[in-house]
Amino acid sequence: MKILRKFTVCLVCSLLFCGPLLFCGCDEEAATPVPLPTKQQARDFSEQVNKTFADVLANATAGINSLSPHAEELSDAAVQEVRKLSIIEYKVVDFPIDISRSAIETQLAQLGGERWECLSVVPSNSGFRVFCHRRPESYLRYVPRWVP
Repeated sequence: MKILRKFTVCLVCSLLFCGPLLFCGCDEEAATPVPLPTKQQARDFSEQVNKTFADVLANATAGINSLSPHAEELSDAAVQEVRKLSIIEYKVVDFPIDISRSAIETQLAQLGGERWECLSVVPSNSGFRVFCHRRPESYLRYVPRWVP
């Protein structure tokens, strides 16, 4: 509703300040003053402005109300995106002792393609173990950080 109030204030102010300019001025080609409108013309203009304002206000209200049914869904989605910022996913990958260098590189490239970042490698009984982590995908990671 704040948007609707701001829109209404802007429209009313523009009509108050710019309305008189519509009734008087100069004909630029002839450089002669344009006569002021009659009372009937002013009433007609006022009614036309009121009707247009009412139509614009009704359309804006309908647009805002059309978003209301989805407000809870949008709120839930926003909360989930914020929660993703504090979550870290982990993955442990075991490699056999007799694996080739190219197979290791292929496997690590696949993990990197899935956004996994390898943290450490430790020996295990059957070869070696690689520990990886990543942040969940979130649209918020594209928003610039404002607070250092």
